[in-house]
Amino acid sequence: MNKNFLIRIAVFSYAFLNVLYYFFQYKPIYYLSIAVLFYVLSQAFINMPKVNKRVCIGLFVLGTALMVYAGAGPAVWIKGLGKNGLLIALFVCAPMLNMPFTYADYQSELNNVAKCYMHTMIPFYLLISIPTHIFGALTGFAAFAIMYNLFLETSKLYNSEDIFISSLGRSYSTSGFWGTSWASVLLVVTELGIPWYRIIPIGMIFSAVSFAINLFSIKLKMMKEPGRYPRLERDQNTVVHWNKIYMMLILAVLIVSVTLIINVTTGWNLLAIVPLVSFTFPLVVALLQKKIPEYKKGLAVFYDKSLYKCQTETTLFTAAGFLATALDVSGVSDKIPHLIPGFLIDYPPLLIASLMLLLIIPGQLGIHPVAVGTAMVTAIVPASIGLSVPTFAWTIICAWLLSNMLSPFSALNLTLAGLADRPSWSVGLGLSWRYGIVCLIVYTTMVSIIGPML
Repeated sequence: MNKNFLIRIAVFSYAFLNVLYYFFQYKPIYYLSIAVLFYVLSQAFINMPKVNKRVCIGLFVLGTALMVYAGAGPAVWIKGLGKNGLLIALFVCAPMLNMPFTYADYQSELNNVAKCYMHTMIPFYLLISIPTHIFGALTGFAAFAIMYNLFLETSKLYNSEDIFISSLGRSYSTSGFWGTSWASVLLVVTELGIPWYRIIPIGMIFSAVSFAINLFSIKLKMMKEPGRYPRLERDQNTVVHWNKIYMMLILAVLIVSVTLIINVTTGWNLLAIVPLVSFTFPLVVALLQKKIPEYKKGLAVFYDKSLYKCQTETTLFTAAGFLATALDVSGVSDKIPHLIPGFLIDYPPLLIASLMLLLIIPGQLGIHPVAVGTAMVTAIVPASIGLSVPTFAWTIICAWLLSNMLSPFSALNLTLAGLADRPSWSVGLGLSWRYGIVCLIVYTTMVSIIGPML
């Protein structure tokens, strides 16, 4: 039997088994998924690019050393390997959400809208930023995959694929200022006792400032290289068929709405809901629109183009989750809050910046903000370091989203890297390190001023 066929089936089976286990909690399903995972890893290490292979080996070696140091038992090792199982399921299945948008030629109509009404990149990226932000705040990765698949080809009209990828990541990250799909917001609400309705307006201010910084950076690039990014000229013969645009918007809103309704009414994890919607929504739409041939064609494209390359991302996600578990078990994450120098208490802006870096830097090494952020909120009493509770809360929120936006190990950048078929380090730090530095300075200033007033 063809090995390429086997690895595709194994990748999809691992994703499916993780979703199945989430709903039924039957241990044999979990252990079967781990067995399938071992097969995927064995093949991925043969097939993946050398750079990714070195990264994965490094993560596994470091994680193994920490596990041995902590004296972790077999159950902990298995837990570490399966930690990101649902995240892998989301990544494997998310491309299926694009299938309903291939049942008709929606892409050409998006290009026509850009040619007629968005002659430069600024309005185009403003159009992308707002819905990505709103949908991301409500439903997380479901909106992220939709926006990527909808607008990728249109971004190529402006010769701006790098800007598109970075803007999508930045816009999605700003949803972390107030969105309930972000663990940082939930942590602040539950542990620090700040009502969510008080977070929303301040979060909107931070989001607007972040949009402005991103658009300003795009404008600078346009001014620096005016010949690189073409201005689209309207062709008098170009006609926009708005019925297709409206149908496309209806489909996008339906996917997000269905995901949100299921999440609100059931309390299920979004990482399990998105694959579930990915399995069912394209088929339901195909049946209603009588597009079964197009649905079958979409499945063939999903099989040919998506599943095979998912073996690399599956390995990266697994390695990152394994290391995160090892860091937690070994107690390394708990030691991070104690690294704050005492003299910084007399200099609030420097203290705020240091606290942010204490969350951001470990993220670049594979330590998830959940581990560090939770440890900081648990171990640090804001008043003991001269900060008000709101100031400390916004320090955590800002640092959390910057860590996710920049880290090559974050779910955001691992997913983006998989969609764009690029190394994850080139998507996060590679495209947004300057933006990250500017945001760190701006956020520190804003938190220093706004925090004490709340």
